[in-house]
Amino acid sequence: MTEADVLLKASSVYDGVRMDNNTYGLATLSGGFFVINNQGHLIQTINQASGLSSNAIESVFIDRQGNIWLGPENSICHVEIVRFPIGT
Repeated sequence: MTEADVLLKASSVYDGVRMDNNTYGLATLSGGFFVINNQGHLIQTINQASGLSSNAIESVFIDRQGNIWLGPENSICHVEIVRFPIGT
């Protein structure tokens, strides 16, 4: 069990994207947006505490340039993700 497991169970995953070969983005209905690695370890949390208008994320999209867009309730947000070198 990883640290992300407890958060994900409590937050109702609604949508998700594969960000690259090692990371996934998970939109939730109550916890914001979680970035996890392919072992299931939490890399980053983006939520109201970090500037989103809501913790209920209804959609996630990655554009052709690799930008990440989130759709919290009644808004749209471009987010910056912390990128770690492979193997961390």
